[in-house]
Amino acid sequence: MSARIIDGKAVAAALRDTLARRVSALGFTPGLRVVRVGEDPASGVYVRNKDRAAQQAGFNSATIPPRNRSRISSFTEARRGRMSAKPSSIGR
Repeated sequence: MSARIIDGKAVAAALRDTLARRVSALGFTPGLRVVRVGEDPASGVYVRNKDRAAQQAGFNSATIPPRNRSRISSFTEARRGRMSAKPSSIGR
């Protein structure tokens, strides 16, 4: 078996296109919410890339920025409660 070079960006783009077609056939728009707690720059880049990829695949995607420097657990629990209460939220 010989080695084969794979164009990862092209494969990812094709996968997102396929996913976008499947998402559009669902009859509703799935969503992705990321709650950022810290200010790590590398984490910010990672989250922005995930947000962009999700939007390209047809998801309603958004990032909730860090605002409260209090305890992480109370912050995430409060946010989860607010997001789960929205009628458009299906999963928890």
